[in-house]
Amino acid sequence: MKMSTMVLLAACIAAGVAGCSKAIGDSDSEKRAYAQKMKADTLAELYQEKPEARAKIKNAAGYGVFSNININLFLLSS
Repeated sequence: MKMSTMVLLAACIAAGVAGCSKAIGDSDSEKRAYAQKMKADTLAELYQEKPEARAKIKNAAGYGVFSNININLFLLSS
């Protein structure tokens, strides 16, 4: 196998493992607290960069919050 193929394969495996990781914490309450903190931190960052997003989210029927913690690893593997 070529070295570049092996490196790409290793990066894909690492990205897959990182993407499948579970939320921090053992109990349901710890997992819930972790998700709530991630939501608050992510929304605070969004509101700092785009203040107009606060009104849009307030008036939305629903919204989802996703952190980009593992994005750099994914981009590195691409």
